[in-house]
Amino acid sequence: MSIVIKPTNLVQLLDNNELIELYIGNIEYKFDKYSNCLNINYFNSVLHNKLLQYTILYTLNVDFITYHANYLDVIKQFLQNNILYSFKISFSVVELIKNELINNSSLTYLNISDCSYSSNLINFTQYKQLTQLKIKRCNYLNQCIPDLYSFINASSTLNVLDISNNNLSINDTSLILQTLYNNTTITELNLSKIKDSTSIVNSTPIISSECFTELLLNNTTLISLNLSYNNFTCHNYNIINAISKNSTLCNLNLSNCINLNINDILLGLYNNTSIGVLDISLNYFVINLSILTNMLSHNITLYKLILSYNILNTTTPEKVLYDCIKFNSGLVTLLYNKFKYNECNI
Repeated sequence: MSIVIKPTNLVQLLDNNELIELYIGNIEYKFDKYSNCLNINYFNSVLHNKLLQYTILYTLNVDFITYHANYLDVIKQFLQNNILYSFKISFSVVELIKNELINNSSLTYLNISDCSYSSNLINFTQYKQLTQLKIKRCNYLNQCIPDLYSFINASSTLNVLDISNNNLSINDTSLILQTLYNNTTITELNLSKIKDSTSIVNSTPIISSECFTELLLNNTTLISLNLSYNNFTCHNYNIINAISKNSTLCNLNLSNCINLNINDILLGLYNNTSIGVLDISLNYFVINLSILTNMLSHNITLYKLILSYNILNTTTPEKVLYDCIKFNSGLVTLLYNKFKYNECNI
């Protein structure tokens, strides 16, 4: 819940050192009294001067900005003071503050999504303290993959990496996955919705099935993996063994993946002891009912399974899936809306 306050109240708020989150956006003077979060898009001279002197801000999000010197002054000052732990900046304004950004030593969360990215803009090696790095929807990120690779290898603190919605090649994505084979810090990777930077054909494979399999076999720290909305290379039958043996992954999103055998994913879950959430929706794949029911009768960790927009070889999918739930007492959520069905034998 937010309340609208007057500029004079803002000054008092800053004088009392109560503000910890600042959002520069398209909401005028709204202050959330529960989280001490301020949203502004209008500066007057008094507010500008007060913000320049502020010393305890933890979070700064710049989702919408007009190129006004007052905005940039405030952003630069916060970065120079090394008081920010979380920073989100979008659009090409990031280039106007690159020196302050590179020299900052306090950031642990950095989100530079929606930028016209340049390899000369951000030196990844400067951010040894980062725990979360998000670079989504950035032009020319493919030019910086070697730098990102080096950063991942050198970092001892990075836990979350999100480079989804980018234009990369299969060599780029393979390099990222290979980097994580022996990585011991990253627990969450989002590599969803990647488009091939080398081709205009949407069906071009962008994720190596072999690299995906090797990642599951070798990595021991990854908890959440999102590879949804991607095209895979030709099938790798070792995926069953890889999923079966992986003991750390808890959340796996393989929604809308081309060239992925969903039945093998289910077979791998037969003896898997870690995955709790699996999303295999939107694959329009013919699911083998025997494999599905046998998996659910043996798996002991799965509590959420999303099967929507796939195909069952039965005319009564609701009854079959209801029976599936009875086989697995731990399954809390089973989503199966928009199922297609047929009567063919698999």
